Amino acid sequence: MPMSDAARQVLAAAVGLNPDGARRLLAILRTAPAAVRYKPQDRFGPLGMMVGESGPAGFDRPGLPREHHAAVEAFQREWVAKGFSKADLADELENRLRTLGEPVPPHHGRWQAVRGDPDAPDALAGIFGPRPAAEP
Repeated sequence: MPMSDAARQVLAAAVGLNPDGARRLLAILRTAPAAVRYKPQDRFGPLGMMVGESGPAGFDRPGLPREHHAAVEAFQREWVAKGFSKADLADELENRLRTLGEPVPPHHGRWQAVRGDPDAPDALAGIFGPRPAAEP
C-alpha cells in the first residue's frame, strides 16, 4: 500500500524544515533499516529524527508547525501499521531531497556488528533498547 497523501505531505514538510535530518534518516534506512523501529508510543515516528513537536528539540530538529500535527499522526498510524515499508520511506525521502535540490549522498552496504562474545550484554541496549526481532 502506498503512502497516503497526508503522510507524503507531512514528510515533505519535515524534509523541507530539516534536510540534514532527512539525510541522516535516509542513511540509516539504507544502511541499517533494523535500527528504525515501529514504536506506537512515538507520536512522530521516524519523522522525529527531523522535526520535533515545537521549537528546538535538540539534535537541530526544528518544530513542526501545528498545521501539520494531524498529518503527522496519520503518518505515524500508517507507519506503525506497516502501511509502507522502510524502503518506501527511504525512496520518498530521497525523492523529496532531490526535488528540493538537496544533495543525496550514495549509501552502499550495510552496517555490521562485530562482537567477540555473543552472550555478552549489548552495550548499546541502554540507549537504543533491546534488539528487535528480525523483520521480513
